[in-house]
Amino acid sequence: MKTKLIIVECSEGKCTKIDTKEGELEEVVKSLARDALAKWNASESDFFVTHDVRVISRKLPLSKEEFEVLSQFNLRRSGNEAIAEIPVYEISYDNQWSGDSVTVKSIILVAPYIDEEFKREIIEYAKELTTMISGEFLEEEL
Repeated sequence: MKTKLIIVECSEGKCTKIDTKEGELEEVVKSLARDALAKWNASESDFFVTHDVRVISRKLPLSKEEFEVLSQFNLRRSGNEAIAEIPVYEISYDNQWSGDSVTVKSIILVAPYIDEEFKREIIEYAKELTTMISGEFLEEEL
């Protein structure tokens, strides 16, 4: 099913691309992963695609538009809030291992576009992922 998607690419804490597009989530992830292969240095980094879920909440009542979007993502009620589980794909093509920890230098995040608030959360998450060194934040400001 085609849906509006948010695509965020960050390197070392700075976003180099923020885009929205219509498409089927898994197909767009596969296409972006193929494109990212061209940026990957196989002798210096691993290449991986991971799938995660971000749990979001919105105050009730939801607008008709909010309900239509969120109802696709395990929407449920908890008190006076609507809770949804949003799939987020991470494509890492520039990273470095140190023991059991990985430092992600560059990443592409792909997720369904929910609203501007979720878009900001995904952007900040991408910045955060690329400013961590083996579990520690860089001294730079996010």
